[in-house]
Amino acid sequence: MKIGLFNAAWVLLAASLGGCTTPPYCDALGKCGGDFNATAKDLGSGSPSTEWVMSAEVSPDDACIDQVPSPPDPPSLALIPPRPAGVRPVEQSTTDWCAGLVLAADGSITGFDDGWYEVLKKYNGWFPSVPLYTAQLETTTSSQYTMTTTQLVSQHVELTATCLVAQGVVLTCDDAAAGQAATGKDLTTQLPAFVQDKLEGLKSVKSFVYGGQCTPQGDGGCNCDYNVSLTTTTAGPWSADNSGHLTFFDSAAAPPVRADFCANPGSFQLTGTKETDLFNRASLKTLTLRPPTCSDKVQSKTLGETGIDCGGECPACP
Repeated sequence: MKIGLFNAAWVLLAASLGGCTTPPYCDALGKCGGDFNATAKDLGSGSPSTEWVMSAEVSPDDACIDQVPSPPDPPSLALIPPRPAGVRPVEQSTTDWCAGLVLAADGSITGFDDGWYEVLKKYNGWFPSVPLYTAQLETTTSSQYTMTTTQLVSQHVELTATCLVAQGVVLTCDDAAAGQAATGKDLTTQLPAFVQDKLEGLKSVKSFVYGGQCTPQGDGGCNCDYNVSLTTTTAGPWSADNSGHLTFFDSAAAPPVRADFCANPGSFQLTGTKETDLFNRASLKTLTLRPPTCSDKVQSKTLGETGIDCGGECPACP
């Protein structure tokens, strides 16, 4: 169910007063059970296993994440760290909060908060929900599993001329685009590097910030874009029963994940039991996995790929 922050409050209030709950955004998938290891083969894990994959680029509807709104906590000038001695402050008359941008005298970034990555770091990648890009599940006949998920989000930041000059240091958007000698102090170089450094502290989550690009705007400001990917691997034993229930236990002592499932040769559908999150990924409620192919954007063990969709049984890698 997709609702804005303001409307969400009224919907939740009406639900509590009426003694009912709002319906989930993600509809449950099948619960027929089935043998998800019917085509198991030796993939090098020491026990016959089956590989299942999902790619949002190929099948965008194969993963459903509840659209849970973030709490209404708008950033403001109050979030900007105290300015260093001798650095001119942002004029108090402006409503431009500048993403908490703080610059040193040499033009290096010492503070930046786009209102998103700090929350992600605070909750160790569990919140806010980030769209699932790929998933790769390997289940063995000896009741073990390994699940690797990669989540991907694109970030956009608009910094006005006020933000770039208010502290007495003028930054360029992109030295290379402006035909200037590289200094490493332009926004295209610094912003992704700063966010990458901040996200390094996430536990059990491998983060990668890439594709940074800042372009100049007519008012003297910069619009900046970059991508953030989060990769998580969980492993442990699995247990299934005849009623379509499957439990994934996490060897890292995270809570076990209970799912309803329906498996056949062409797909493996998972739904978090009682609307729980699958594999402890924030708001991931349903997932449809499929046998690997040479065009699924995932490097497959089953096909012996040496790169993504190339090598082994697939066309040779470039």
